[in-house]
Amino acid sequence: MAGFVKQRPRNQLRQGFDDSVYQIVRKLEDERAQGKRTPPRPLTISEIYDSIKNSNSALARQKRRPLEDAIERVVKVRREEEAMADGDDEEAEIRRAEQAKALAPAASMLNDQIIAGWNTAATAAPGNTAPSTILMNDDPDRPKKRRRTASPAPPPAKAAAVVAPAEGLAKKKSRAGRGYETQAPSDVSALGGVDDLIAHLEKYVFPDMLKRDGRSLNRGLLLSGPLGCGKKATIKHLAAKWNVPLLQLKNSTLLNIDKAEKVLNEVVDEAKRLAPCVVLFPNLHELFGSSSAGSSDRLMKALMSETLIQLSDAQQPERPIAVVATTSSPESIPKDLLLARRLAETHKMKIPDVKIREQILAALAASMDLPPLAWADVARRTHGYVAEDLHNLMIKAMVESHAQARDEPVVLDDVTTAIATYTPQLLRQGFSTIPSITFDQVGGLGRVRKELYANIIRPITDPDTYARFGLTKPSGVLLWGPPGCGKTLVAQAVANAAQASFILIKGPELLDKYVGESERKIRELFTRARSCAPCLLFFDEMDSLVPRRENTSTEAGARVVNTFLAELDGGQDRTGVYVIATTNRPDMIDSAMLRPGRLDTRLFVDLPDATEREDILKTIFRSRITYEHSAADLALLERIARDPKCDNFSGADLQQLHKHAVQHCLERVMEQEANTGGEVDMRLTEQDWQAALSKTTATVSDTAHLDYLKLAAEM
Repeated sequence: MAGFVKQRPRNQLRQGFDDSVYQIVRKLEDERAQGKRTPPRPLTISEIYDSIKNSNSALARQKRRPLEDAIERVVKVRREEEAMADGDDEEAEIRRAEQAKALAPAASMLNDQIIAGWNTAATAAPGNTAPSTILMNDDPDRPKKRRRTASPAPPPAKAAAVVAPAEGLAKKKSRAGRGYETQAPSDVSALGGVDDLIAHLEKYVFPDMLKRDGRSLNRGLLLSGPLGCGKKATIKHLAAKWNVPLLQLKNSTLLNIDKAEKVLNEVVDEAKRLAPCVVLFPNLHELFGSSSAGSSDRLMKALMSETLIQLSDAQQPERPIAVVATTSSPESIPKDLLLARRLAETHKMKIPDVKIREQILAALAASMDLPPLAWADVARRTHGYVAEDLHNLMIKAMVESHAQARDEPVVLDDVTTAIATYTPQLLRQGFSTIPSITFDQVGGLGRVRKELYANIIRPITDPDTYARFGLTKPSGVLLWGPPGCGKTLVAQAVANAAQASFILIKGPELLDKYVGESERKIRELFTRARSCAPCLLFFDEMDSLVPRRENTSTEAGARVVNTFLAELDGGQDRTGVYVIATTNRPDMIDSAMLRPGRLDTRLFVDLPDATEREDILKTIFRSRITYEHSAADLALLERIARDPKCDNFSGADLQQLHKHAVQHCLERVMEQEANTGGEVDMRLTEQDWQAALSKTTATVSDTAHLDYLKLAAEM
């Protein structure tokens, strides 16, 4: 009888347009799979759409809606094809197991014959108690049969040797195919800097895990924080402390949306069986793409929401379940998952401050049997390090100590060497550490320095004094003026003086052609800044980001301004996040940005006068010239700074002047050495500076400077 033949999924596609999209999707899948041992996650609709639009294909000229519909049909077909392929693999596995089972009787007979051969004894030594074999040969024309006497049999493991591989394979596949892993309670590991967090979770989020008084008060928790800050380690620590098993989901098993429902149902059933237990959903954001990812995201959100509700309903007074999800991108988590009976409680782990880093270092040293060192000093030098970075740092220090072959396990010099060669995770992800620029490298700008010290540096270094007077909200500062006057340089020096993280953003970097993407980037930026507070956000070319809304031709510009206003107003907690923005055209910035509580401190950074030019030149000379300078050198700098040719020179112009002077000096020295054949004293002379003055011109003209002065008077 002919069997039923499944319709191939690709036959469901429309001819022509869909086929072209199908070919592109297969090509993208092949490119992603090259060089990878494990199958990559499925492509999302938005990723396929972006690839087509950025290609030279004729499909790139298609309208968005028809193209997205075709992509969605192709994605559905590809998932059906993958499901059929997986089904074929499973059917083949079942057939192999059935064949092995059918061979079991023959294998048993073969084993019996082997065993009988072991027991054969042609000659038995006197007193030999080995099992004997009686040959039954009543008919000489018939084959001989063997019959064993009642005697101990050989180990049974040999008899099952032929059948065992098939059974073992099935068991192994069953274990490997699970969408979760279970960890039994282990010893409580030493953790530093999380005592307050653990106490809060035990008291307010998971009270049932310690005090089971007949009420079900546990709530689901979303624990967010930067990568490597210790989210999973904290949850594992809690499970060990409560002496309950930990059930951890494998995200890779949910990438195929067709299998996700089965995996999540298995997780719920296993949690009910193991309760009391902890259920951990690590890196929850990996399961959700952008807002344009299509039906797969909507289906995953519905499945995850239903799973969380089932786990909440499964709570029993004597068998509680602690449900935790972790993420480093909380803005990617659908809001529907943060409701009651799901992940109703949210908590954010921040980048460790200096006090927490010292506690983590001390705990790590104790667990590694290292001698006590000046961990407070190490903590001050590891700004921006998370718990995993500090652990890696200790390992590098131990490796350095081993390489030096010293008797001491680790000394402070080993840690110092490790710090110099280690790059923390946040720096690799785009976070900035404390800048190395100091005020010693900034010339002039005395009035601006004083204002920045009062508005940013002092509130960070001495917050209690400001809190006494109710000044707890961070300030926003707008630095404006002619180009090249040191606005960026002084902002970096402020971050260094305050020992704050520094994130530099060029205005156009946040702008995106896709609807909603610019606003998302702004929200993510402030989230990043909050996680590494105290942090200084420095926006260059602010006028390109928040232009006057009445002058924008589209709604996109207005939405960006509104998003900035919401963040600056502190709709979310902005404690420790300070904003410095720069512009050459403050009159082009939306007026709402300059109101109190936003960029309310406006500082005009003018071109330097003669005294400031002298200070800038001396700063350049001191920080860049390596030979010992004399009083005559400083006197020469004073004359050059007051030369009328230097009028309207900005700080950038003075740096260019110094560069031209050095170039002329090198040319002069090489020419003299070629003529004399001997060495010549290499020092900057007045001749070099005058030659540089003849080549360097001011960036800002007199007319432009007057316009800046008029604008300053108006503001």
